[in-house]
Amino acid sequence: MSGSGGGGGRYDELIGMFLGQLIPACGFSLGLERILLIMEERGLFPPDLLGRPQALLTQFDATTATTSFSLASRLRSAGIRVDLYPDLDRYGKQFKYAEERSIRYVVLASPREIEAGVVAIKDLVSGAQVDVHDADVVNWLMERL
Repeated sequence: MSGSGGGGGRYDELIGMFLGQLIPACGFSLGLERILLIMEERGLFPPDLLGRPQALLTQFDATTATTSFSLASRLRSAGIRVDLYPDLDRYGKQFKYAEERSIRYVVLASPREIEAGVVAIKDLVSGAQVDVHDADVVNWLMERL
């Protein structure tokens, strides 16, 4: 077990330090991280929250951000668990992020792909990378997940 989720006690002199007088007081606090750990240990999260992301959507640069956000929304609406990389880092760092989190598919939407009307999808298990027409990306991923 992970221990307690909160703690408390008497703080009689704490408030008095600021007011210059003795004021009786007590308090209690809860630790959010501790509560989440306890909930996880006891299996209190719904199963659909426990799954890791199935795909990572990369960020190329500021000019492609709108496309990345839109694609992430579309994939999520289809029920695919998608992690949108939070920064404009080089692809190597984004791929490492996916590998560390055991995310199999990395979706790339650079200016080249956007102009061609496709997205590139890299399978981190096989190493294969394919271009998938933008309209087919949801079905392509759903067939493989």
